[in-house]
Amino acid sequence: GKNAVQVWEEWNMTTRKVLVVFTATALCFAVGCGIDGTFPDPDEPTSVMVDVPNDTLLGPQTPMLPEPQVQTVRPTPVDSYPRFAQITENGLLAVKGDPQIDAVLADSFTLELWAKFDAEGTQRIFGCEDMEINISGNWLEVVLDGTILETQAPAASEWYHIAVEVGNGKATLYVNGNPGRSEFLPELWQRPRGNLSFGGSGTAGVKGFSGLMDNIRLIHGTPYEGTFSPAATFESGDDLFGFSFDSGKGAEDMSGHGFDGVFIGEADTVPGSI
Repeated sequence: GKNAVQVWEEWNMTTRKVLVVFTATALCFAVGCGIDGTFPDPDEPTSVMVDVPNDTLLGPQTPMLPEPQVQTVRPTPVDSYPRFAQITENGLLAVKGDPQIDAVLADSFTLELWAKFDAEGTQRIFGCEDMEINISGNWLEVVLDGTILETQAPAASEWYHIAVEVGNGKATLYVNGNPGRSEFLPELWQRPRGNLSFGGSGTAGVKGFSGLMDNIRLIHGTPYEGTFSPAATFESGDDLFGFSFDSGKGAEDMSGHGFDGVFIGEADTVPGSI
């Protein structure tokens, strides 16, 4: 009693079920057996393809280290060089008197320094017993036991080289290498001696130097004759003592004679050069 349409639909449905079962069986077979259709032996280890590093195959190897980089080690500067002394009217640089210094001052000597003044006006640059170097009004003067050498005072805010030579019965004041004034000294004049100070108040209430100093030297002898070119950098020669302030150790005597200076009050070294 089934018509042709019903017979056709039942046959079609049966065919589809067979195809589904066949396809599922085939997939299971492929997964379980492999492509060649052989079943794996459960007692044999399964081979697995794994990427193996070369060092595993070749044995232990020394690891490749990067090439060492050459580096220049620059130590952190403790101080800045060059340097000079900064002295206010309330400070000074002192050098303790010594028989060797007295002996040179009693013979022939040259005292020289570079100075930069904060302001114009009367002030004391250097002093010891029976010798002073001052700015007095408009004059730069050197006083040696009553003998006075004078020349035009330096302007403020500029570097000047000042030198005083004493020898052969004569004293000469130089400014920037130019002879400013010369005087013959009495035969029995009182020689400089005792403690030395750069800056500090002078006689008759003269206030102390205020500004910068550099390359201070006391030389045994009189090396300058006529006009000369002052060296802007420290040059050691026949110094009895010399201060360049560049060592970073305050007023260290660069001559090697051990006459170190001492800063007193408002005075110290600061970075800079002439």
